[in-house]
Amino acid sequence: GITTGTVTATLTAETLANLGSLEDEDDALTITVSDTGSSVSASGLNALDAKTSVAVDASAAAGFSGALSDLVTLAGAIGSTVTIGGDETMALTDTGSVTAADIITVNGKTTGLVTADTVATITGAYSDLDALQADIAATEVSIGGDEAVTLSGSLSVAQYNDINGITTGTVTATLTAETLTNLGSLEDEDDA
Repeated sequence: GITTGTVTATLTAETLANLGSLEDEDDALTITVSDTGSSVSASGLNALDAKTSVAVDASAAAGFSGALSDLVTLAGAIGSTVTIGGDETMALTDTGSVTAADIITVNGKTTGLVTADTVATITGAYSDLDALQADIAATEVSIGGDEAVTLSGSLSVAQYNDINGITTGTVTATLTAETLTNLGSLEDEDDA
């Protein structure tokens, strides 16, 4: 444009696709995203957020989708540099491994459903997977139910049995030393 300085302006409400063509960063643009769908791109919104020093209004969206890393970045911006309604759905598109802690982070930014049913593996400490299990029970998070689960740290038999209930997939865990009686209460076969 005509200046390398900061441009301050209010843009008319536009779709994320149109707003993605903004050419500069570090301007003071008041931006309203007009998309109302349930799968507004989290990565596109993050890129748009980087182009202005003013909070981006994405409250018209019914939901956001993308890789968990992009949804975590968006979650970090919500309430400071991105404004949403607070009840949007969040849909993960990952097909590999994700952490329970990151799913919980995203869930903490919306009262809408967080869908993680495309992932193959969920990893984390028992405390994170236990919290995720509570979010699933509260119907705040949805998973496919057949994901592999890999737990870090050592678990008791009771903790293993607790987490084993969220999936029919393979659960990989290290159990603490237990008596044979306690080990006899393991609930599943074919886990690692």
